[in-house]
Amino acid sequence: MASKRAWSVPARASLRARRAALTGVLAVTLIFVPAMSAPGVQVTGRGQLSGSGSGTARLEGSGTFYVRGCGTLTVLDPVGDADVEIRGFAYSKQLSCGFRIYRGSGWVRVSASHVMVKLDGDIDEISACGGGTCYLRGDGRYRVRSRTRLWKQGGVYVRFDLTG
Repeated sequence: MASKRAWSVPARASLRARRAALTGVLAVTLIFVPAMSAPGVQVTGRGQLSGSGSGTARLEGSGTFYVRGCGTLTVLDPVGDADVEIRGFAYSKQLSCGFRIYRGSGWVRVSASHVMVKLDGDIDEISACGGGTCYLRGDGRYRVRSRTRLWKQGGVYVRFDLTG
């Protein structure tokens, strides 16, 4: 008959810390790696990226990003210099790996040298000014300067370098 080993409190805490660190590394890998490897639309110049729809909208880069809608909002500020203003979103949780997760409805405006903002759900409005990558998947429309395009189930990447 096998004996059951009792876990001490420090051993459980250590195990939880290792699991949280591994989860954070996997989450960062899943969020940042696809955006770097996929081809997409490339836009440069002056103007703003904006859009709305349902599905997933993920903005990464530097500048000012605004997202409004209902669903699960994730914010990652790996540098720690983000100026975040948020309204609404009834539930929030901060993970040890630097992610902040919000659920509900509301809006967020983030200005930073490097940040990721992602909303899964109903996206009432997104806008970005600065430089980076935007990944859109689901159904909706996005506009860069004066050109409007559709985003689809398969997803679209938009690399942008837009000032003022």
